[in-house]
Amino acid sequence: MVGLAQNTVELAANSSSRYLSLFRSFLIFAVSCAGAFLSWNLLMAHWAVKIGQQINPGFCGPQSVVGCRLAALSPYSEIFGVPIASIAFGFFVLSALSSLLVQIPRLGSERRTAVERVWLHLQAGSFLTSIFYLWIMYGVIGQFCQGCLGVHLANATLFGFRSLEWKNWASFKPRISYLSHGFFTLAFIASVASVTVLGTRPLLMTHERRYSASAEEFTPPQEDHYLVKLGRRGEEQRLTIAADLACPYCEELLKNLEEALSAAGKRASLTLLLYPMDRHCNEYAGAKEPGSCSAAKIAICRARDNRFDEFVHFSMKNPGSLVSNIDKAIWLAEADASLRPALKKCAESDATQAELKRLLAISADYRSKRPVSVVPTLWFRGQRITGSLSSDEWVKLFNLELQPSSRL
Repeated sequence: MVGLAQNTVELAANSSSRYLSLFRSFLIFAVSCAGAFLSWNLLMAHWAVKIGQQINPGFCGPQSVVGCRLAALSPYSEIFGVPIASIAFGFFVLSALSSLLVQIPRLGSERRTAVERVWLHLQAGSFLTSIFYLWIMYGVIGQFCQGCLGVHLANATLFGFRSLEWKNWASFKPRISYLSHGFFTLAFIASVASVTVLGTRPLLMTHERRYSASAEEFTPPQEDHYLVKLGRRGEEQRLTIAADLACPYCEELLKNLEEALSAAGKRASLTLLLYPMDRHCNEYAGAKEPGSCSAAKIAICRARDNRFDEFVHFSMKNPGSLVSNIDKAIWLAEADASLRPALKKCAESDATQAELKRLLAISADYRSKRPVSVVPTLWFRGQRITGSLSSDEWVKLFNLELQPSSRL
């Protein structure tokens, strides 16, 4: 009777342990899938920013999601040219597969322990990496990326799950430990390589219309200190653009315009209306675009020194320098340390704030139909165009091969 009772207790314990192991594997699988989903979306955002192919719609408005833009622009977003997001995606996919692998009965306890040991080591390294990148977002970039926070939360959760039973096998030394480490390392490298290739430009090349247009005349007051010159030769094109220098779509539009001017043999003179999409300095905006207010204030100060055109070109080439913290933004924008105090005083002055309000009012007081609500918004040849045009569309527009309002 005693032996039977002991067997019954052992069977019950084994059954309970088995169910607990299944439940833990299910949790690891679910969290890993969530991490893979977030990482894939971050990878798409990364390439959208890096190669200039943004996802519809091509403008910044009150509903824009731009929290991960600065993370994508950061030099910490890649390691030797490989996006961190693709590494994270490969890691989470393999983590999900490992949770299924350990439940295969024929695997055996020794191999199962080896797999779990490998993954505890990998997860510990991943958790430490998450701590590093949290510090980067807080201490270097100054902005938190919501998708990145989700990935780091998934990492922390997985580390907790994989650490639950470490006492049961921490001292175990399976003979196939090195083989398991090698297998998962090779599989991880292969997964990262494949997702890096698959996640690049081909998946973002589906070209759809990314702007709206209508007939509208708009002639703002002529203010030469807010002019931007693009192109070096040929017939001059005159445009008016309401833009936020920190908006990725405005950056994309200006870069595409500059490329198209060179291709078409033309040059352009832009009247740039500063329109930061941040409610902290623009009462008409309903969003919060990182770096918008500081960029607009620095631009106004540059205009007073006849350096507006220089600052706009600097912003196009260095979008990562447009940060919300005014001290960091000035440090990045002004290479001469002796000039930074004066620039900061100007940017924080009441006169600069009043000038920004005057510029914002232009889009409302001088409009012919409706106020600006999203950027970029531009006026060219009697057309009001909202959104971003590709280089090819700009060339066709210059050559009268494209009538934007006719495509509505």
